[in-house]
Amino acid sequence: MQMSEGDNNDGMAVIDVTDPNSPSYCFISSGRRRRVTVKNYKGGYDNEKDPEVSFTGISVIPIQSLAEVWPTEFTAKSENDPPLEPVLSLTQKVPLLADLMLEPALDKSLRNNDQEELLRLLLPHKIDKIREILRSGGQNPMLDGSVFLLSNILKDTKDQKVLHLSGLHLTTQQVLSLIPVDAEIEVINLSHNHAAEIDIIEQLLARYRSLRRLVLLDTCIPEGDVVALLKAKPSLLRLGSYKHFSSIRS
Repeated sequence: MQMSEGDNNDGMAVIDVTDPNSPSYCFISSGRRRRVTVKNYKGGYDNEKDPEVSFTGISVIPIQSLAEVWPTEFTAKSENDPPLEPVLSLTQKVPLLADLMLEPALDKSLRNNDQEELLRLLLPHKIDKIREILRSGGQNPMLDGSVFLLSNILKDTKDQKVLHLSGLHLTTQQVLSLIPVDAEIEVINLSHNHAAEIDIIEQLLARYRSLRRLVLLDTCIPEGDVVALLKAKPSLLRLGSYKHFSSIRS
């Protein structure tokens, strides 16, 4: 929408909350399309008894941002810029609006196993946040939608020899579904997985001969079961590094 569209006799107020940590504002006077501060804007109404409004500490929107939204009405080299005011100081970190929207949208899509919507939400710059949500979601075991999401994340992982699945409550079959049968996997970390059972050790070692390190810290697998398995099948001891402490709880 252009500024000339609609009923606009006195200009308009523009508020930018792209980053809630650093909101900014400006008023656009009508006619010359000049960017002004709240003080200058109110200067035109000195004869009216409006309540005092203070925007102290909030920065003014850069002219470059206005030019991006309204390129036909502003230029990045405008000479009418008012001096920028100090940025608002926030005592607490406010999460980005996009992150606030991501978690409920992801939760709904996971529970409905809406794979099309999950792929739409899987943006490259949101992968770390999605991993964090999956780890903190309390799913035990993980939902089918979560496994689908993880499989797509892992496809684009650069290091295909190291698999970090710590903090994710995956069953044996879910873990196996995430790793291609012909993968040359060398390290798997399944720590803090309370859905893991003893068969996951044998299944992984039988399928992936390249596996050299298996980490299972803070699981529900009894220590005695691990000892019994390794005694019964000593060939599994080919691992160069195996860590398992079932007594540790996060």
